[in-house]
Amino acid sequence: MELTLLKIIAAAWLSTWLVVQFRIFVPSIMTLNRYAEGHNSVKWWPITWLIFGVGTLITAPLLITTVLWDDHRDLFVRTYVMNLVERQ
Repeated sequence: MELTLLKIIAAAWLSTWLVVQFRIFVPSIMTLNRYAEGHNSVKWWPITWLIFGVGTLITAPLLITTVLWDDHRDLFVRTYVMNLVERQ
């Protein structure tokens, strides 16, 4: 099995996506559950995760700074949760 540039990029992309799920989605749902317990995104979290997962799979390289720095992550999670609560 030969190591090619495409395999390296695919591995980096998918590992970034996986880290995004644990560093952004999980805190977002936990925060949303704390502040808006009956929210549809909390009740239907698998569908929310599917939509979030597809969106972040496409934009994974753009979210790397959000994943690496806690200040950026906290701001992203706070903004994401506030927008979810406002939209309902």
